[in-house]
Order: sequence, then structure tokens, then C-alpha cells
Amino acid sequence: MLSPTALLALAVNATPCAPQGNLVELQASARSLTLEVGDGAAMLVLRDTVRRNPAQAGHYAALVMLPSGTAVGAKVEADGAAVTAALEDDDVAAERFGEFSTALSTGVPAQEAKAGRRRTAILAELEDGCCSSDTDQVSIEVATTCGADTLVVESTWVIESEPADGAWRFRLPRHFDLDQRLEVRGAAVRRWFVDGVRARSIDAGEGDALVDVVPLEADTLRGRVSVERLVPLGPLSPPPHDEWGKVDGAEVIEPVDPVDAVRVEIDVPRPLADPAAALRVVFVLDASKSAGVEGIGKARAAMEGVLDALPDDARYAAVAFARRPWLVVDPWTSPRERFFPEVAPQNGSDLLGALALARRLTHDVAPEETPRVVVLSDLVQKSADTEARWGDALERGGALTHVVALPQDVAADEPLAWARVVPDEDPRAEPVEGTGGIFVVLGAGDEAEALLWPHLVAPTRIDDVALEVGGRDPLDGALTSNGEVPELLLAGQGVRVQSVIPVGSRGPGFLTGFLWALPLALPLEEAAATRRLSLARTAHGPVARELDDELVRAAAKAVGAVSRVTSLVAVPEFRPIEPDGMGFGISGCGCGCCGCGCCGGHIGRGVTCTMGSATPIVGELEELQASLAAAAERCRVPRAAVRVEIEDKEILDVVGIAGGECVVEQAWRWDLLQIAQYGGLEVERVFERRLDLEVRAEAPPGEPGEADQADPADPAADDVDG
Repeated sequence: MLSPTALLALAVNATPCAPQGNLVELQASARSLTLEVGDGAAMLVLRDTVRRNPAQAGHYAALVMLPSGTAVGAKVEADGAAVTAALEDDDVAAERFGEFSTALSTGVPAQEAKAGRRRTAILAELEDGCCSSDTDQVSIEVATTCGADTLVVESTWVIESEPADGAWRFRLPRHFDLDQRLEVRGAAVRRWFVDGVRARSIDAGEGDALVDVVPLEADTLRGRVSVERLVPLGPLSPPPHDEWGKVDGAEVIEPVDPVDAVRVEIDVPRPLADPAAALRVVFVLDASKSAGVEGIGKARAAMEGVLDALPDDARYAAVAFARRPWLVVDPWTSPRERFFPEVAPQNGSDLLGALALARRLTHDVAPEETPRVVVLSDLVQKSADTEARWGDALERGGALTHVVALPQDVAADEPLAWARVVPDEDPRAEPVEGTGGIFVVLGAGDEAEALLWPHLVAPTRIDDVALEVGGRDPLDGALTSNGEVPELLLAGQGVRVQSVIPVGSRGPGFLTGFLWALPLALPLEEAAATRRLSLARTAHGPVARELDDELVRAAAKAVGAVSRVTSLVAVPEFRPIEPDGMGFGISGCGCGCCGCGCCGGHIGRGVTCTMGSATPIVGELEELQASLAAAAERCRVPRAAVRVEIEDKEILDVVGIAGGECVVEQAWRWDLLQIAQYGGLEVERVFERRLDLEVRAEAPPGEPGEADQADPADPAADDVDG
């Protein structure tokens, strides 16, 4: 067995490394996606394969845009070892990664290794969506010393689904240049489709790919709920009190109350319900003069629509009525046989007599058969047929009865809209609902009534939908919420609701509503996938925008999520090396719309930048450091440090770090164009850029010159040389 020293020597000498100052920008050569599906949510693993020159240190950056997802994991595999990121405050994570990247390009020999392995750092952080007004992006960055010729960069996401005609729809990001191999798995998966077809890859291009997953329980009405208590959480790594949490020496902490994060998901199958076995349907058709020829034609068209929706084992009969009722189709006829005798409009409207005839037919059905009555009429009745007699006739009928009120003076082929009527709107609906059926009114409109006919055979929608969690509506009084509960749910639709509510009593969740007139109370299941998704989307999702940082951080910590206050980072131990007598440097790192990257410079070490145009130009870092060193000399301080924000021609902001107000005042007086001219850099200027840099310098040794005799507090001190 080789000793640790020998292993280190092998790691160092296996591949000669290029000199420092050459941090090469790397590109992905392949990407694959793995979607692990369960309970309406999924874990997405996005894996990039990155080719590289093993003799050079490198930097890799990618922006991932997933509007329906939250990043909860990041790792990179290099030289046979996996580096896994851990949760940290966003500013601390960015600073640690930036220091490593700068050290890698300016101060740490690439050959250095720990435990026989070369070193790699990874950062996953949230970027504001500058390219889209409503979508945030997550940047994934890797900085690595020379080593393996392949890196595998992996990020893990929790993503939510959309209801899609009984399936779960996931929106996955495309790559502009690369086709992505897709693997979908999970115990709940029956089959899946990519953009409507069976496929195992996602083509390159723009926009999202729609992946529809059909679950094994696609034919079951299911609901899921998660209620998670969030206790406010301060910074994971609190900075010193002189930088955070104090005003004039007194600590200031705004109180934030605990809350409950609630998520409810409902999936309505298609079909919602199966027809009853061995249906025996009696149609009651209005043949009165008030209905007219058009009304009779509309009633027959409606009966045809219902017959089309009947299963093969169903049978039917038909009764017409005017002055008196009569049988027009014998019981029990197959729904595939469609012979209807001509019926002419007549005086009279004995609807109650027609119901009595229908009752005699349904009373003759066998025990294993299911009687059903469908009334198709304009409901114009003689005054003697009171509401009491109407209710008594329906009650004595003993069969589930649907009543469809047809409009008068409407052409048989004219499309109609339809609406369910409740007892508060029409008292005649109460006895109808007492049988378990529905009272429906047709009226002029452009909604095809064909949606109604299957609903008369078996329920195709849930009416009067409401949610209840712990005895209350999860959207009532919510501090912030996303999604809504519709009044009705059609087969194949669903609900996705998330809210943050004041702390309350916990209890079971229910979906309530009506299937026809039959009350529904569906218990909501607690699911681990729903809890994980709820916390992840509370950390980074629509509801997070309105929450205090402390609550966002609590949700993020619970699932290890990237958010506006937390990032994922892994940085190895390293030893920054500075040249003797040169204790100052400059660095910057970040991402934007057009890419990600880091830059670093050090006097005597050269400059490397990998962030596109928004970076210092070669030689500019040294000129800024020299200017700061001159400022330290003028202000009679041994060292100075400032954070400056600049665009191409202007100093936008200066924040002092070391050296006092004199140094800050001197930095404010820098002339960027003059500095560029003195350094011979004016021909290299890059326009329309903005930088946020930290500059450190030490005053040069030696006797103070005439410039040192100036009052360091005097803002009218001499101009800065260079």
C-alpha cells in the first residue's frame, strides 16, 4: 500500500500543470436529466459532463432557469471523488467561493493537493432574473485545479407538477445546443411523454419541454396536504456584531412570528367516476306545444347525446307527454338502436303523469340493475301541478332523477350553455337533489352542451369545491399565497395551492364538494414528497417573495434549498500564497444574464478573467492597486482597503474597509480615464460595463515625501497620482 506521501506525489506528478493565471473557461459537452417522480412532485437531477485540458485549472458556469423548481443539491465529481455542497448564507458562500477562485488563479499552485486529491470548489446561488421579469435563475459554478480530463457537475431540484388531463406535467429546461438524455423513474410512474410523444430525450432549443407522467393511480381521486411549522431562523453564520444587528452599539432584531406553511394538491382523474352497472334509463320527453317542434328536436338531440355516453350494458326506454303520457321506445332497448317515431306537438303538459309512467317502468328492473330517469322538458305545467305535487312525484319515483330545463324558441342545432341550479335559486331543484340527481338549465351560449350528456351518465365534475385544513380555509387570512380553488373541478383537472398562514390548530385536511347532489368529503393524505415540495417552494417560489428573510431561511434549511438568503457551497482547504512584501490583491466573482465567472489579479501574478465583458482589463487591477497604495502613503496609514463600484468612466460608490475616511476620500477622487492613460490602457477600454471590486494595498516602505505632509483629513489634498 502506498503511503500518503507517495499518493500525493502521484497526484501532483500525474499531469503537469500550467502556470497560474490561466483559469480556463470550460463548456459542457453532454447533459442528461433524471426525473424521480412520486406523489405529484419530482426530484430532478441535472447532470453536465464537462471536458477539459487536465493540465490546466478551469472554471465552469451554467445558468439554470426552472420556474417550477427549487435547487436543493449540488455536487461535482472530479478525479474519482465527489465534492458535495452544503447550505450556507448566500454572502458567506459567495465570498468563500470567490476567495478560492481568486487564490486558484493568483496564489495557490495548481499542483497542491490534500489527501492525494486535487481540489475543486462548487457554488449554487440564486441570480435575480434579469432576462425574465418573473423567473429567477440559479447559477452553478465550479472552480478546479488541473486534474481529470472530465468533470461531472450535478444539481438536484425539487419541482412541482401541473394537472394535465389526469397526468402530472413537469416543465423541464432545454439546452440551447445539446440534446438531453431523459430518464423517468419512480414507483408511481406508469408511462410518460415528451411534448406529446413517447421519447427518451429532450431536443436542444429554446423554451421548456413538457414531460407528462401518467401515474399508476391516474384513475383515483386523490388529495395531498402538508402543514409545516416554520420558526424564524437567523443567519447560519452570523457576521460580527459591528457589521450586523447593531445600531449605535445596541442590537436591533425585528421580531418575526412563527407561521405554518401549507400546501394542498388535488388530482382529478379522467374519468372522474365510472357509470353504474347495468343502467336502466327512462327518458321523459316534452311533446307539448310550448316546447314546439324545435323543443322536441332539442330533447331528442339531448337524448342522443346521453345514449352516446351510455356503456354497452345499459338499456333505455322513452316516454313522451303532452295532454297525457305515452311510451315511444319500449323497455329495454340497446343504446345502439336509435328508432324514434315522429312526435307532433300537442296541447297539454302532464309532466307528473309522465313521471308516474316512468316510475312503473323503473320499478320493474331487476335488483342487480340501476334505475335512472332523465327529464327533458321546458317545465311549463298547469297550475294544479304544484311544487308539493312535483316533489311528491319525484320522491315516490324511487330512482335517481336528472332534470334538464330546455329553453323555448331555440333551434335544435343551436349550441347551448348549461348551468346547475341549486335549491336557493329554484325550489324545484330541492326534490330533484333529494333523489341524488341534478337540476340543469340550458340557455343561449357558445358552450357545447355535449359536455353535459356524459355528466348525466356518471359525474364528470365536482361542484362547490372547497378546501379545509385544520378546520379552516388555507387561503383565508393567508400572509401570502399562490394558486386558487375553483368553484368546480372537471375530470382531468386539479388544484395546486400553497400558502403561509398564522400559526393555528393542526388537523386533518379535506376536499369538499358535490358529485351531482351527493356530498363529497375527500380526506387529504400527508405525503413526504408534498412536504419537501412545500418547504422548497416556500424557500424559493412565488410565496417566498412576501416572506421575511428569517422565514425563508428556516424553510431553506429544512430541505437544503437555494434561496435569496442561502446558497450551496463546497470549498476545499487551501493556503493562499502571497509574494514576499506584497500584501495586497483584488478579486471579483459573479454571474449575470450572459454568463457566470470569476476574475482575480495580484501584482506580480498576472490577471485572469472568465466573466465576459464585465471584468477588469489586463493591467487595470495593478493600476488601481498602485493608486490605492499611493492613497495609503498620502494618508499616512500602513495599509488600505476599499470596496469600489465602477462603470467604465465613473466611480459609482466607495465603501471603506481599512485606512479610514482619508483613504475613502482619495478613492472618490480617482480619475478612471486618467488611470488608464497613465497605465497605457486607454486603447483596451471596454464600454458599458459595471464592476464591484474590493481593492487592498500597503503603503510602500520609505521616508514620507512631500505628499505625506498634507493634512490626511483635508478633502482638498493633492490629486492622486496615477
